[in-house]
Amino acid sequence: MVAPRILREPATVGATTAITVDMNAIVNVADLDLTRSADMLELENRIETAATEICEELAREYPFGQPRTSVCISRAVDDAMSTAREIVANL
Repeated sequence: MVAPRILREPATVGATTAITVDMNAIVNVADLDLTRSADMLELENRIETAATEICEELAREYPFGQPRTSVCISRAVDDAMSTAREIVANL
């Protein structure tokens, strides 16, 4: 899972540069059977916990960046769950 944060910094007079920083998290699924609905729900909980941790860390380190922490979490969870569903569909 990846959570991005975009920073806008002055590059020269009258211009700004957008810089993207991100943090990654690895979510352990070794103990889950992703063909089971209950385990997919557990995976989503783990992903949301990891997304919250890294998005809050990004907000602390880069307080003037975008998006808001709640949007960062939502995007990271959606992206990670989309990837998980693709993997499960190919099992």
